[in-house]
Amino acid sequence: MTRPLHSDESGDPGLATERTALAWQRSTLSLLIIAALALRTGVQTNRLVIAGPVAVVLLTAATTAWLHGRSPYRRRAQTTRPERDRGATHPTLMRAIAAATIIAAAGSSALIVGTH
Repeated sequence: MTRPLHSDESGDPGLATERTALAWQRSTLSLLIIAALALRTGVQTNRLVIAGPVAVVLLTAATTAWLHGRSPYRRRAQTTRPERDRGATHPTLMRAIAAATIIAAAGSSALIVGTH
């Protein structure tokens, strides 16, 4: 019997957790880069009043994403049983990161519009 093309079962159940951890790391890196760019723009345009809070929100979101992304991977690495660990994402956490991203996008837009 053949396996379906879109099967949830893979040869190594640890790979899903690893991919999830890597995705959270990429998200964290993106948030950090945007925070640095917001600060740079704020310094260049003398608009640190806007850029400072935007950077703080982004840094907080990046820290939260990094900590959340590490927890399922660390849990999986510490267990000796070969069970699948899906690393459930908390809806409140996702809403908080989404809200931080929206606030940062609005602040970044204000910085960009203010420079022209």
